[in-house]
This record gives sequence, structure tokens and C-alpha cells, in this order.
Amino acid sequence: MGFLAGPGPGLYAEPVRGGLQDRRLGGLVDLGERSWRVVLVDRGRLRLAEAAGSEDISGPALLWLPWRDEMRLTARAGMSGAMLILGERALTSALG
Repeated sequence: MGFLAGPGPGLYAEPVRGGLQDRRLGGLVDLGERSWRVVLVDRGRLRLAEAAGSEDISGPALLWLPWRDEMRLTARAGMSGAMLILGERALTSALG
């Protein structure tokens, strides 16, 4: 499972395994602040859906996404990798 920080800077991380079916990523994570998604697609495909359309990203790939509420990430069947969600405070703390 993932890790969700308490009152400190918001941070959530989890390994991603697509399994036999597609799986939505990070849908229940709300850090309560502006956030970014960092997704490693080790192998397989990831679908990024936005209001303007959707796109499949094939691994190996690394994505750095400023997150918007209308965006959706879906691990396609068989995908493996990892996802990190950084809140604005965590990113500011990391960059100094």
C-alpha cells in the first residue's frame, strides 16, 4: 500500500501493478493542496485522460504531471511501475 503523510508536507507513494484488469490510480488521494504526480512506467502502458482527450504512455517512461482535478490515470492490464504524489509543501521542502 501507499504512505500518506499526516500534518506535515503531503506525500503519497505506492508501487503500481496493473494485474489482469485496468486499475485507476490515486483516485482516493486528496492532499488538500496543489499537487504533482510522478509516475514510473517500468513496463506496460498507462492511460492519461484529460478533458481534451486521452493518451496511452508505453514503458519504460517517467512522467512528471502538475495535477488537475479532471485528470485520470489508469494502469493498463499488466503494467508495473510506481507512483508518487507530491503536495506543494512537500515539493517546496524538497527544493528549498
